Amino acid sequence: MLSSRCQICTTRQEEASCGACSIETALVTPIDTLLSWAKKYDHAYVNLGHDVMMRSNSQQVDLKAHALCSALKVKSIDNKVVLVEHPPQHFPSPDGTGNYQGGHAHRSCECSLPRISEQDVSKNNERIGRIASNFGIRFARIWQFFSATGCQQHRPPDCSHYHIPPILWAPVAAALAEA
Repeated sequence: MLSSRCQICTTRQEEASCGACSIETALVTPIDTLLSWAKKYDHAYVNLGHDVMMRSNSQQVDLKAHALCSALKVKSIDNKVVLVEHPPQHFPSPDGTGNYQGGHAHRSCECSLPRISEQDVSKNNERIGRIASNFGIRFARIWQFFSATGCQQHRPPDCSHYHIPPILWAPVAAALAEA
């Protein structure tokens, strides 16, 4: 999750005064900190983390993606950084999207989601991809791969995060190299 100058905004007034904020209370990184880190490496791969998991966050996702892409250009490190889609969630959901419904009453993830392409993560990934493209920043598309083959690699009841076996991530690494 990224922020502009603040770490966490608790009101719309704070948000209006400080820029793009995060709804998360942990693992929030100011954009300047991310840029300082990224410029030390030949390549850096970044996604917007949990901020993409709710469609109601779409305005914040737009602000953050725009602020990040703009800052990458200003700091002349846009050639080092690849924005990466966030992989899909596979939560059992009545609407068939796999969106997180709250709670952890389920014991397994749902691998047959007829409307997974309508998931909030997918829609926000599309927004980030358009913004990255407008700035000429590379964008690695990994959603489809994880949508089709990643479901069994979750750690239920957590249907957002994935195990890290090399067999799962090898095709992703190839996609990142091509981006």
